[in-house]
Amino acid sequence: MPKKLPYVGVYFYERPNGRFVVQFKRPGLPGKKTITLTATSEALAYSEAVEFGRRFEVGAFNPWTDRIDSPLLADETQRFLEHNSGLSTNTLRERRIVLEAFSRSVAKNIEARGVTSKHVERFCLAPHLKPSTQKGYLSKVRSFFNWLKKEGYLRDNPCIAVKEPRVPRKLPEYLSREEVGALVAQAELDALLSAAPGWMPDAIRLAVSTGLRRAELCALRWCDVDFPGRNIYVRGYESGRRRHRTKSGHDRRAPMLPISFDVLVRLADLRKNENEDETVLVSSRAGPLDPGFLGRKFSQLRRRVGLRKEYSFHTLRHTFASWLVSEGVPIRHVQEYMGHADMKTTMIYAHLVEEHSISRAAAAMRPLDEYVDPVSRRGDESVPVEHELKISGQQWIPVDSEGVQHLLQKQSPKTENALSDNRKGVSRGAEHRARTGDLNLGKVALYQLS
Repeated sequence: MPKKLPYVGVYFYERPNGRFVVQFKRPGLPGKKTITLTATSEALAYSEAVEFGRRFEVGAFNPWTDRIDSPLLADETQRFLEHNSGLSTNTLRERRIVLEAFSRSVAKNIEARGVTSKHVERFCLAPHLKPSTQKGYLSKVRSFFNWLKKEGYLRDNPCIAVKEPRVPRKLPEYLSREEVGALVAQAELDALLSAAPGWMPDAIRLAVSTGLRRAELCALRWCDVDFPGRNIYVRGYESGRRRHRTKSGHDRRAPMLPISFDVLVRLADLRKNENEDETVLVSSRAGPLDPGFLGRKFSQLRRRVGLRKEYSFHTLRHTFASWLVSEGVPIRHVQEYMGHADMKTTMIYAHLVEEHSISRAAAAMRPLDEYVDPVSRRGDESVPVEHELKISGQQWIPVDSEGVQHLLQKQSPKTENALSDNRKGVSRGAEHRARTGDLNLGKVALYQLS
């Protein structure tokens, strides 16, 4: 006989097989829903059923949609990382570090649904972290709980109640053409003196002309280079013990600009074999370059050139995008070339779009100088007094302040009435010109007649 719990539509009873269950039945909901309880003693099973009923009553649990089992947070962390194994190595490593640290920061053996916003806030918004680091931690933890919610283990993401830290907007650093030239020149000199790897000058040229990330450039193979189509394909692959994934997990196509075309043609002529799986940039050990090693060597080069310490190899990627935007390339195309999943990421270069638009707008208005008298030309005696007036879209008649009466005499009474109110204004303008010497103010009144 079902025992009614102190909640509307919630019942507790024992099945013939000795297992205890809690049953939910309420008008307006889709039928009955029965859940088998884990406890084997009646007292413990009843307490478990009461807890289910309480959560159901306050709307924290829906037996028709929510999953009953709630695995441990540490176990779900590992499953989430396996689910995202298709991401790039660096992205996966960053997520693993943050989520495993978060799992250790909460109570041991805690269930995923037991995590609260206080746990998230204490870990992600720790005072010793920079705002940018706090935002990165919160983003990774939030994506993890969004996945748990999608899997049905949670109804609400505990990160929703955590206020995201405000990070000051920082415009991307990028190099000038002179600075890139200095880097290439120093790299070539070092290579000539055997003080640096011979591949560094070409790595700089390719990075600044393709916008590839450091890991993408090191993993670029000859089969990804399309000389006839002038394209470079950035894609993930597995070849033997080598494994590469793009940051977003998606493949993309980048244009092969003249600089990168010349570099790739020259490197193709120097190839010692026809293996299409061989990487374009080869280390001194005849293997693919390590991204970390490339970054360290670039930092040493940057110090020898005397550039700011904020510049890293990734700055070359910012330089590629900044140069394109500054030259008027549509930002939507720049997003595709850069491989940004979200347009918001590419919009950090939007200030360059504005600067370019202003210069283009000024250039577009320049031809009007010969038709429109700017304020700066007032008092210029070379400015003609007479202008042309278009009548009925058919002919142009020269008009000055003394010719308005002549026009009125040639027009219909309707037109004369329409213009009569303006004669005083024209006369006042002529008087002002005589008094101040300003040719523009008293020179001409343009009236378009219908």
